[in-house]
Amino acid sequence: MQGYNCIIVYNYLGDKLLFCKRIKDPYKGLYNLVGGKIEINEDGFTAAYRELNEETGIKSSDIILHHMMDFTYYNQNCYVEVYVGKLSGDIELYEETHPLEWLSVDEDFFDFGKFAGEGNIGHMVEQVNIYGMGEKRPEIGGHRTIIKSISQNTLINKDLLDNVNKIHTTTLGAERIKKNLSLDIDEDVVEWCKFKISNSDDIKRKGKNWYVKCDDFTLTINAYSYTIITAHKNKN
Repeated sequence: MQGYNCIIVYNYLGDKLLFCKRIKDPYKGLYNLVGGKIEINEDGFTAAYRELNEETGIKSSDIILHHMMDFTYYNQNCYVEVYVGKLSGDIELYEETHPLEWLSVDEDFFDFGKFAGEGNIGHMVEQVNIYGMGEKRPEIGGHRTIIKSISQNTLINKDLLDNVNKIHTTTLGAERIKKNLSLDIDEDVVEWCKFKISNSDDIKRKGKNWYVKCDDFTLTINAYSYTIITAHKNKN
């Protein structure tokens, strides 16, 4: 069974995703994620970093990829591994074949007339928004992993507050927040949430999400993309 990969790349601000615009079939004229073929006996992470570098010029030192999900197509005798990462800075891209473009995370990735994959891109992006990026390549040496974990936990609250300007949500996310919290406000929902987050003294990181308690409700924010996923009233 032939393996392929596709790679979701966020810019360093987390507000744009990288796409190639297909200049030939399949999906000619549509936007698609970058990726390619996994060679025989090639490790999945190795293949993902290789394809990313070949198609965009992005090096492994520019991004940490996470293995997020897989698709298996028995009717086509192939499988697709999906990887996700966020750039560590602003870099110059180098196109291999298809033109590269950054598109806003607020795009409708389920639009069949604009995006390849019959809705799969929308599904993958929503998986990241709701459940996070997935698993990083395992590190060798438990001591290094423990030290890294302690450092991250120490800086969690500061990291969110330092990046409060990156916090955003989708149109559907904004509607969900207003509905769940019964909000009747004239100001922008995201700006309202940013104010609440900045004034919260109860911010916790659990896995891939931050949970911010504000007044009588809690905001759930993806720790990688800074997307507000949802909000809910706290139980008494």
